[in-house]
This record gives sequence, C-alpha cells and structure tokens, in this order.
Amino acid sequence: MLSLGFLARIESLLRERHCNGDAFRLAHYFDLIAGTSMGAIIAAALAKGLTVAEIAGHYMTIGTEVFKKDWFRKGIIRARYDEKKLIYYLKRILGEQELGDEAVATGLLIVTKRVDTGSPWPLGNTQSTFSSGQSKA
Repeated sequence: MLSLGFLARIESLLRERHCNGDAFRLAHYFDLIAGTSMGAIIAAALAKGLTVAEIAGHYMTIGTEVFKKDWFRKGIIRARYDEKKLIYYLKRILGEQELGDEAVATGLLIVTKRVDTGSPWPLGNTQSTFSSGQSKA
C-alpha cells in the first residue's frame, strides 16, 4: 500500500502538470514500468492503463481474498496464497493478454525467479525497450 500511495501522488502531480484530467494514466508518461512479486502485478495494471485508485481497490480485494491467513498455508510445503484465486483475480483485472499485446500501453518488465537456479528471470514486452534507450513514439 505504501508504493500505491507514492504512485497516487506521482499520478496526481503529473495529471495536474499535463492538464489531462481523468484521462491521464502513468502508462502514457513512462516508457517502462517494472516490478517484482506484488509490484509486478501493480506494474502490469499500470502498463495496461489502470489508474492507481483502480489498482488500490483491486489490491485490497486480492489481499483479503487471496492472501488469507490459514493454519495449513505456512509457506513450507504449500504457497502462502491461494493460487487458483490469484489466477482468477489476475485474469479478471488484467485480462488474458500477452506481454506483446497492444492493450499494454507502455514498456513492461516483470522480474521473476527461476526455481531451479534461483537466478533472476526478467520478462519484458518489447526488445527495444531494453536495448535502444530511446523514448517510445
């Protein structure tokens, strides 16, 4: 929630600066949005064009519905969240687009981790986002 608070302030300041009103989205301003773990979910929602307020509402739902405390979900044998519910909510919020879909309004980088090696595994939607250093057209 702290990250969303910072993002809300940034969104508000940029909205005022560019006089775009409710039509302004962070995806229209930034060439690349990145995140890891829950930050990757936030980054994907921002890159898809959701407002920070919309994301905060979804964040609260995911937090209460997916990451419930459960005696059997200690994270030792099973994940600390309900995988099926998480997939359901992510599909509902983000849809089923792929990284390269036009619905993704800006560069998106999601950093995951390979289970077999423990090494970082970055996934992005455009090669040029990471290599050219040029702004999007």
